[in-house]
Amino acid sequence: MADAGPLQRELEDFLGYLTVERRLSANTLQAYRHDLSDLALWMLGQGVDSWGALRQETLRSYVAGAHRGGLSGKSLQRRLSAVRSFYRHFNRSHTAELNPAMGLRAPKSARKLPQVLDADEMTRLVEVPTDTPLGVRDRAMLELFYSSGLRLSELCGLRWRSLDLADGLVTVLGKGNKSRMVPVGSHARNALKAGRD
Repeated sequence: MADAGPLQRELEDFLGYLTVERRLSANTLQAYRHDLSDLALWMLGQGVDSWGALRQETLRSYVAGAHRGGLSGKSLQRRLSAVRSFYRHFNRSHTAELNPAMGLRAPKSARKLPQVLDADEMTRLVEVPTDTPLGVRDRAMLELFYSSGLRLSELCGLRWRSLDLADGLVTVLGKGNKSRMVPVGSHARNALKAGRD
């Protein structure tokens, strides 16, 4: 295996710069150390013993392997950001112009779908006690929220004049100040009428 000394010295020099010049927090410094040390160890395994010898195709191989190993796209993007920062410092110190991470992107992380409530869970949620004025209000809001599929910001911005209970419609001001008509379910209409009385 190649000698870790040159890689480690350059890494410690960079971390010293981040500590003294940039005054980064201990947690941020630890993240830089972890990410760059992991890359340095991998480089040694590939026979690359200096930062100046790292090429983009080699770094791309590192990213692909880490992704296959289960590292998320977000974590890989953070690592690539650390590598770009490291090379900006490295280039100033060595009057060089290399940055193998420049233009390299991490694979996108899979987007997590939002959890949804099933019908029974939703029924339990809207069955709030209605023996107080606040309970009546909360029940009406939850029923309207559920039956009309409103965004929370849309629900909070509603006024009574936006509701047409006779026709079962509500006028909503959504994203981009666009107005739209949304149907209101019968349970929500009944809860709203109870709240208005």
